[in-house]
Amino acid sequence: MGSIMSAIRDDIEEYEALCAKYGEKVHYKPTAQGVQLPDCYGAHADAMKFRRNVEYSMSHGKTRRAAEAENAHLLPKKKAAKVKKKAAGEPKTSWDHIIDDEEE
Repeated sequence: MGSIMSAIRDDIEEYEALCAKYGEKVHYKPTAQGVQLPDCYGAHADAMKFRRNVEYSMSHGKTRRAAEAENAHLLPKKKAAKVKKKAAGEPKTSWDHIIDDEEE
């Protein structure tokens, strides 16, 4: 039981840190007892994780659209489909266009 509570506490701390990093407000959700806890498993938390993952992928050479498509699983289904559709046909990394130019 202790390890579950520790994991939840870690998730809450990660969510709060992401909100602080991106200048966002922490969203709270009431428990059955009426206590307000950070909603570290809600849509806003998923959006923060999406933003962090896209930023990480871009720092490793992926284009924004390729990075967004790779992390679309964190978004609601309709939005994920739009992101994947936009990314279709885009180069996988920001260096692909340079490599293609050198081959000519």
